[in-house]
This record gives sequence, C-alpha cells and structure tokens, in this order.
Amino acid sequence: MNHHAINKFSALSAALGLVILLGVVLSGAAYPHPVFQFGAPLGMLFVFVSVVLQFISWILEICHGVKEKQYRLAAVIAVLGLLVIWKLLSRL
Repeated sequence: MNHHAINKFSALSAALGLVILLGVVLSGAAYPHPVFQFGAPLGMLFVFVSVVLQFISWILEICHGVKEKQYRLAAVIAVLGLLVIWKLLSRL
C-alpha cells in the first residue's frame, strides 16, 4: 500500500471521527446516554487511527525520498516531522 492511499484513508478516518464527535456534541448527550457512551469513544478512535496512519505515511514518504535519492527532501521531511513531535511532547 503506497503512502497516497494511506493519506486518503487517513483523511477519511479523520473526517468520519470528527463527524461522529460533532454529532455527539450537537445531540447534547451526556455520560449515561448511549449516544455519548458509544459515539465519543468511536469518534476518538477514528481520529486516533488517522493520526497513526499519518505517522506511517510520513515514514513511507521519507523512505520514498531516500529510495529516489532525494536526500534533501527526505532530510527536510524528517527534520520538520521531528520538530512537530518535539513541540507536541514538550507541552506534556
């Protein structure tokens, strides 16, 4: 599976997760309600799957750049990705 297909599936997963979460929010359901109990975790699961797939796509993009001998592109993608990860982890 190439990284373009993974990107498409990731975008679809993120959109589906956000639509589900938006539906839960707009329904006004609170904790004991089944819409909240099933909708919120399901929506967050789809968003989490999207993040994992984007990470896999990022790794495949770096591998593709190295395979095509585009070392500068691979280095730029790797450095930018590591900066994003560092910024996210430094907030914890």
